[in-house]
Amino acid sequence: MKEIKKIKILVLDDSQARLDTFKENIEQKLKVLNSTDYAKTADEAIEFLKKNLDYDYIFLDRDLGDNVPSGEDVVSYIINNNYPKENVGIIVHSWNIPAGKKMCSELEAAGYHCIYLLGAWLILG
Repeated sequence: MKEIKKIKILVLDDSQARLDTFKENIEQKLKVLNSTDYAKTADEAIEFLKKNLDYDYIFLDRDLGDNVPSGEDVVSYIINNNYPKENVGIIVHSWNIPAGKKMCSELEAAGYHCIYLLGAWLILG
């Protein structure tokens, strides 16, 4: 019997509705074993990153509310703390198109694999 790889995913979004859609798509459509962490704030996402150096995919939103750390702070953490880049794909899904593209550009310049994919929560699977 062939072993199925367990996929580790981190999802950052301040919208519970989008987090619920991510969860539904990941659990029902991906059809693989997975371990997914969901964060609603940049600080929560950073705490997950500190504890898990082996995410396969990281989904990042940029705008997380007024006067609070944003997805850009998570990007800075990833880059400044040399989060392992060999096996992680980062998907920025922010409605803030210029800021989302900027996040990907910064990650790519630091050697990470990143795509900007607006609406990623809808098209998984």
